[in-house]
Amino acid sequence: MLGLGSWETALAFWLCIISAAGCVVYGYLNWNNSGTPDTVSIDDILPDDEYADK
Repeated sequence: MLGLGSWETALAFWLCIISAAGCVVYGYLNWNNSGTPDTVSIDDILPDDEYADK
């Protein structure tokens, strides 16, 4: 089949092609979905005086 030697090799080939196409379709459908925005800012993580000029 397709010169790939055996049906197992052809099956692995076609499953890779199908899964790649599925990933492209999933990415296209979910490209600009609005999710929850990040609520953590850098100011919440770092204390104010850690990087102040001395």
